[in-house]
Amino acid sequence: EIAQANWMDIALTDYNFYAESYVKYQYRLNNSHWHTIPTPLIQLNGVVSGEHLIEYRKSNNDVDWTEPKQFSFKVTGPWYNSDAAMLVYTLIASVLILFIVIFSWRWVLSFHRVFRSYQKQVQQEGLRSVLWNLKSGLELCSSNDTTFVTEGLVKLNEAADALLPIANSHASLGKQSLSEGLMSLEFTCKGYGKSCDFEITLGNAYLDHSLECDIYSVISHASINAMEHSKGTKLSVFVNKMRSSVNIEIIDDGVGMGIVNRTVNFGLGHYVIKRIAKAHNTKAKWKSSKKGTSLKIEFPLKLKSEMPKSIRDMFTETE
Repeated sequence: EIAQANWMDIALTDYNFYAESYVKYQYRLNNSHWHTIPTPLIQLNGVVSGEHLIEYRKSNNDVDWTEPKQFSFKVTGPWYNSDAAMLVYTLIASVLILFIVIFSWRWVLSFHRVFRSYQKQVQQEGLRSVLWNLKSGLELCSSNDTTFVTEGLVKLNEAADALLPIANSHASLGKQSLSEGLMSLEFTCKGYGKSCDFEITLGNAYLDHSLECDIYSVISHASINAMEHSKGTKLSVFVNKMRSSVNIEIIDDGVGMGIVNRTVNFGLGHYVIKRIAKAHNTKAKWKSSKKGTSLKIEFPLKLKSEMPKSIRDMFTETE
């Protein structure tokens, strides 16, 4: 047993150099390749702690070597260099990495919760202002004085103007059907002065209204983003009902959005689309390049529950 050191010297001779003046030696450590040494003195540097095996041999003519002889030795080092210490270091590092991953994940989830809470708060504050204007406007309009009526109409107009962004902030379909909502959305997109083409193929299927609302929200956010940020000239939207799904594809010919921006520099539209896709156990698939961006989502088909079962089965079995 040898204490660990920077250099270790191991002598293979009885120091009778005169009798063996033409002898050459070789050694190898732990079955590695052979090393030739000019004198029967092995010098080892930086040997780690643990069990080691040395083999050595000699020759008088550089051709015929004796059978190797061997001996083993154990190097002991400080406790912090032992195998047990290395295992502890590995465990500590693994725990730290796991902690960082969990902390980061919970941190991101906290941002999501704060974001949703902020959305609700902004909506509530906006609705309070609208409610005040509506109440004031109705009271003023009930007066016989034309001046008060005029002021009341102004209040009602202010309430209507305030309701418009609130209604559109979540791309809400409301009580409209999906087809009606998409027709209005197409008209809105054309107001940007760009080419818009909406192709809707739903047949006579009665989709569940919650599914219609989510489909409309995805298309609305993606379309408005394309109109406002893509710098393109054309937008194409395809909605097709398949046997067991509703396939959505939105394509623009503008500036693409890289994966880094989609991951760390996204806005409300991208966030809402991902949340809706997750709620339906599906994925939003983006393909982006200098030629533009395409978004594909396959929603599981969900029909209105109030429809007769025979009709629901008919829509499910046929496209």
